[in-house]
Amino acid sequence: MEKVSFEDSGKLLRILDSVEDSPLAAWINVSGTVPKSTITPEAAFENIHKKYKQLLQEFPTLRLKIVTIDGKHYFKYAEDNEIQINNLIKIVEGITPLQDGLSEWFEIDKAPLWRLELSETENEKTKIRLKICHGIIDGRGAFDVLDLFYYLALNKPFTERLNSFRNQPAIYEFGKACWYTKEITSQGFKEPEINFKALPAELNPPITRPSHVVHPQWEVDYAPISSFCRKHGVTAQAIVMAIQNEALRAYHKGKYDQIPLILFCPVDNRKYPYATELFKKALFYLHAGNLYVMVNKKDDILENILHCSEEFKKSYPTMDPCISGYSAAIMTDETGKMIHQFTKPMDPCKTNYTFASHLGLVGENMDNLNFSNQIAVYDTFYFFNFYGFHNKNTFYFSMNAPYNCPKEFFQIFKDTSMKFYDFIVHNVSEQ
Repeated sequence: MEKVSFEDSGKLLRILDSVEDSPLAAWINVSGTVPKSTITPEAAFENIHKKYKQLLQEFPTLRLKIVTIDGKHYFKYAEDNEIQINNLIKIVEGITPLQDGLSEWFEIDKAPLWRLELSETENEKTKIRLKICHGIIDGRGAFDVLDLFYYLALNKPFTERLNSFRNQPAIYEFGKACWYTKEITSQGFKEPEINFKALPAELNPPITRPSHVVHPQWEVDYAPISSFCRKHGVTAQAIVMAIQNEALRAYHKGKYDQIPLILFCPVDNRKYPYATELFKKALFYLHAGNLYVMVNKKDDILENILHCSEEFKKSYPTMDPCISGYSAAIMTDETGKMIHQFTKPMDPCKTNYTFASHLGLVGENMDNLNFSNQIAVYDTFYFFNFYGFHNKNTFYFSMNAPYNCPKEFFQIFKDTSMKFYDFIVHNVSEQ
């Protein structure tokens, strides 16, 4: 890859690849609180202001915006007048609720692809809220960016993890050949394979347009889940999957009990042996690749969780997530002309998009965490996402789905998650 200094790299235009282009209309919202006695919104703003210029130099992707030339999207650095702190960071007046609404959509060509809000909430807390375009970040990464602002706001040094993301180039060589090793890049364009035996179902409820996304969120104590995972050698990802496996079948009242379901499970491609050292240290990118994990109905809760854990482990040691990530980045040539096209995976999944994601340990020094994804609802397709995430004390469940899905659909997921949680609490209390 050509070495380009930060000063010179802004002269480059790199066309957005499919993997970045497709989620441009989605904006992720993450937030957390700290006691107002620790820091006020005004003091937090001043602390960030002191390091703002340095932040933009060390994390240049925070300067990226999107420009459109001849109908094609390109990355470009925003001009200095577009990245003034008052354009991007603001103090919200009055008392804001602990529960966030969804992020609004921002114009991607007017300024960088993020905004930050500082506010006072009920119970004498200071909220730090980040809104960031899904085109340059995934869910886990959004919390990393929130952490950047948390440490700046409190005038604390960055963690080793955050320091590892410093000074990474923001505009890359076309084709992303620098992301993966030759085991992946030598294969060229590949379509992901999905086992279609699991796809005769219409799992997601039909809706009418117009519609918009809502994001109900609820929480439980994390300690029993942590103890349960250690006791049984599973991860919270398996728990989230098992809840979805049961809830979807319960909603359909046994209609699909005899067939396996595929759960779309995101994984961090940076953790695969096919990731280059540059990619492992990159923060601003959609790092998530998908595993398509096939799971069967299991009536027993523990058996369900262990089954999902085992099937996830079987699916993990594959090149597929990295191959699909790389293939999605080489669908166009340098002029934006389409040279490849996915034809298989999404059509049969339009009513069967079953996304189960545990984002991991996030916002560990903040309370009242929020996560949501402002995503579009299309005429024949919508994204239904079921998330879990946690800090040191609290585990959060979150759904992203159209508001006019049946109320029963939302309620079954919440009831199922609480049923599983009650089981987990009882299980870890047994000697």
